[in-house]
Amino acid sequence: MTPTSTTPGSNNHRRRVAVAVVATLAAVAATLGIIRSYSDDGVNEAYCDGMGTMMGDIAGAQFAGLREGTFANLILHLSPSLAATLDLLIGVAPSETKLLLELLKDNFDLGEQQLKSTMGYSDVVIEQLRIFEMDENSRLADVLQPDTNPESLASASANLTDLLGSTYFARLAGETPRFRADGVKCGVFPLTDEDGCSDLLPNASIASSYGFPIEQYDSVVALTYDDGNCQWTINYEPSPQNLEGEDAFLWVDVFSNTVANRVLTARLAEPGDVTTQPVIVDGARHSIGVYPCGRTAYVDFDGRSAVVAACGPRDLDDTTLTNLAIEAIESR
Repeated sequence: MTPTSTTPGSNNHRRRVAVAVVATLAAVAATLGIIRSYSDDGVNEAYCDGMGTMMGDIAGAQFAGLREGTFANLILHLSPSLAATLDLLIGVAPSETKLLLELLKDNFDLGEQQLKSTMGYSDVVIEQLRIFEMDENSRLADVLQPDTNPESLASASANLTDLLGSTYFARLAGETPRFRADGVKCGVFPLTDEDGCSDLLPNASIASSYGFPIEQYDSVVALTYDDGNCQWTINYEPSPQNLEGEDAFLWVDVFSNTVANRVLTARLAEPGDVTTQPVIVDGARHSIGVYPCGRTAYVDFDGRSAVVAACGPRDLDDTTLTNLAIEAIESR
């Protein structure tokens, strides 16, 4: 789907979303479903490094999009950088996933051709994009042609996204479940699944974090499962402090090791050392979207990573975000 401005809530409150789900590969990272049991055959350090690079490409474009709108994401959809990452993965991937990766790589090659034919980009510009590592400090204007037409770029991106989607969903029965399972083992795709959402964090932990009394714990928190992501909505009634009854939203991702937070925090505007203490930044950033509202905590605990993103009428403090992350890790 094309990045858009959407509303993550209810009560007619509209937030302008800088970056929504970025590309079908981002959906791969989020759409875990029920993971089958697979052997570790072929899951090696080089393969996991490539998966981490892919995760970094996606996150870097999301973070750049916080400052540049959806523009960074459109380039990612047509990304020579992701094409190069997929090429690397094909060379080290388990045999069960090679065909899926090869088909996705073919699609990204078509996207690169669109940059040339639709946008008129030269081989020199394509090569600049291939080595351009997106992060929150990225300014694509430094490498793009000054007469780039955003509408043409959006159209070319939408065409590629449709192609990626048809490729990915056509292979759900075979290579994709193995690819998902490998991503979980490598620590780049989160552990959550639909059945596990209710166990990840109890309503009491969430409602109490927002200051609701015990008798309201179950009535104010609603859990939904969206493309592999667990989202909690905290329902507020209108009040003098919150005239429109603006809801709050919480997202949590837990990973099997600490790779994810290494990759994600490296793409921040001011990277912190999450190995020594939690890294907490403005903006809600999670596996299926990035929003300019709220705050996000990257927390390592007991050999695993957790990302807790919250957005609402008031921000959660550092201690609360960290404690929720640790509780979610312990539940796994």
